[in-house]
This record gives sequence, C-alpha cells and structure tokens, in this order.
Amino acid sequence: MIFLNNYGKRVISQLTKIKNSTIIPLGINEDKFKFLTKNINHRAPNQQIKIIYISEVTNYKNHYDIISQLKNSNINFIMYFVGKVYTPYYKKLKKLNFSFKKFIFTGNLDPSQVIRLLKDSDLFLFASSVENFPVSVLEGLVSNKPLLTTRDEPVKSIIGKRGLFFSLQKPGDLELKINKAITKFKKKNAICKK
Repeated sequence: MIFLNNYGKRVISQLTKIKNSTIIPLGINEDKFKFLTKNINHRAPNQQIKIIYISEVTNYKNHYDIISQLKNSNINFIMYFVGKVYTPYYKKLKKLNFSFKKFIFTGNLDPSQVIRLLKDSDLFLFASSVENFPVSVLEGLVSNKPLLTTRDEPVKSIIGKRGLFFSLQKPGDLELKINKAITKFKKKNAICKK
C-alpha cells in the first residue's frame, strides 16, 4: 500500500493488517512559487496585511470559526478565501454578519491567479481539521510566507517548526498568532537588512 505521509500510514496500519507499505509524498512545481516574501516593514501604518487561505469553503475547513474570531479584530487585514465555495455552508457564513471587504471569497481560480494572489499576500493561513496531504500547505511553505496553521495532523508533521500553530478552540488565539507572525516577520526582515 502507498501512503502520502507517516500520519496516514500510522492511522491506517492501526486499523488494518497491512504489512507491506511505503510512503510517496505529493509534490509541487517549486519553480512556480519561487518569489521573495513582501516586506511588511515597508507597509504604511494604515495599509492592510493580506492573508490567504487556499482551500474549499466548506464546514471542516473552519471558515466559520476564522470569521467568528476575526470579524471584530483590531488587526488591519484583508483575508482571501481561495477555493470552491459550497453554497449551503456559504449561507451559514453570511449569517455571521461580517464585512465582505475584510473577508473575500474568490471561488476557484486558475493556478496563475492563485500564484499571483499568493505572491501579493503577507501571511498564509491553513485551518482545516481533516486532511490527508494538503498540497496548499506545500505551496505556503515554498512561498516563504509566514505560515499559520492548526496542530491537526498531518499538517503539524509537514510544517514542523516552520510555522506558528493556533487553536480555534481557544478564543483569541488566532488573532494572537497573526500578531505574533507579523511581529516575527518584521524582526526577520530587519535582521536581513543589517
């Protein structure tokens, strides 16, 4: 049997009697994503931080919790939700009474549009609670953006120490980690200039 990651192999192996297996992870064309991260230090004080979340807009991707926790945030941001929007879930989201100028649903985009939007973003967010091997997380990693994600597996193993983890079960934690990512990113850019 072929698995995409150690987490999948471990979970399935506990439930079955599979003896022969191997791991062959998915990959991406890294050349399409090689670009420098924008420097948040050069933003005007009133300029919005751009956050991107590439994923279908459906219940287990946790858009509801993200919007609930950030709709009244003092952080000056705009968040792009990139991916197919499922109508019943979107209707539920609209009941949250949030600003459509702050949270933008792009729907499906072609790969070149996704790359352009990713290139223009400052932070990469991933909040799905059920995944096998999220390719968009790989895109976030190779884009050199500060990455914020939940601790859910297998994302936690993929990210390792290269991102900040947040919990949607802890009110205020996502906002705290966004602020931490912005601060950390500014310090990193200041060090690089010296």
